[in-house]
Amino acid sequence: MEKHSKLYTKTGDLGETSLVDGSRVLKSDQRLDLYGDIDELSCLIGKAISTISQQEGGEHEQKTMQVIQSALFDLGSLLACPEEKHNKYQLPGITLQLSELVEREIDRLDQMLPSLDRFILPGGTSAAADLHLCRAVTRRAERKFVKFSLNLNNPSCYQAAIIFINRLSDYFFILARVLNHRLGCSEIEWQQSAYTHSD
Repeated sequence: MEKHSKLYTKTGDLGETSLVDGSRVLKSDQRLDLYGDIDELSCLIGKAISTISQQEGGEHEQKTMQVIQSALFDLGSLLACPEEKHNKYQLPGITLQLSELVEREIDRLDQMLPSLDRFILPGGTSAAADLHLCRAVTRRAERKFVKFSLNLNNPSCYQAAIIFINRLSDYFFILARVLNHRLGCSEIEWQQSAYTHSD
């Protein structure tokens, strides 16, 4: 009978976990909080891909989003290792070429849409709603990333990664609009609530 390794190790039962280099940190550590958001974002992208796969004409977007998922996995591995040991463990780095890929996709998608001169509410098709969730989690991860980098001796090691994360939120926003437009789902424009007022 084939022997399987156990998924659980019990080494984290006291609220600690190991980084790539074996060092132990609390699970509440700022580093873990950040790469937890990166993992959450990848999961939400996976959900969006699943939803888009049920529609016609989304094959290109699915492939692009899988590239993004792989890059986020690489970023998670970087964050799970002390910065001074990245080279020792030969971890894949995030390059500016990745942001350039996302920028090209944003430009391509933008050509498919009418201009937008008003705020819109998140929603529409299921896929678009999923992508707005991706956008919001991306923004949260970006805020934490900037705060995290301020405490590093060499914050520039993540400069390309922060640019990439910044571009992603724009990508998810415009892709959500494209998917709504593709299926003829009207965007809901923001209107000031009757229960609020301006001074």
